[in-house]
Amino acid sequence: MIEEKGLHYHLKYRYEGMYKNGLEEGVWTITKTIRETIEPIDVLVSTMNFKKGLQDGELKIYDEEGETICLVVYEEGEQVDNLGEIVNVEEITRVLEDLSNNYVAIWKTNNIDDDENYCKGEGYLK
Repeated sequence: MIEEKGLHYHLKYRYEGMYKNGLEEGVWTITKTIRETIEPIDVLVSTMNFKKGLQDGELKIYDEEGETICLVVYEEGEQVDNLGEIVNVEEITRVLEDLSNNYVAIWKTNNIDDDENYCKGEGYLK
C-alpha cells in the first residue's frame, strides 16, 4: 500500500488530499486564495469524501462565511442523494465564479468509464 499527499490546482483553486495506491482516499478539500499578501488568505470552498478513487460520502460547497450552500451524497461514485433545499444554484455559481456554472464540475463527477483519469485533475502527482 502506497500513501502519498496529493496537491493540484485547477482554475485558481487548490485541491488537496491523500492518494492511496494512486487513487483518491479520504477527505479532499478545495480552497481559494482570496487575498495575496505576505501570508495569503485562503477560504474553504468545498470538501468531498473519496474511497478507492470514487466519490463516496458527502460533497459540500461552502460560501465565504463557511455556510453549506450545497450538499450532495455519493456512494461508490454514484449520486444517491441531493438535498435540494440546500442546493442554491445562484449562490454556488457566485462562489465558484472561475470554476463552473455547474457544481458537479468541481469534482469532475463524470462517468469513470469514459476516462480513467477524470478525477486526477491538472498537475496530478504520482
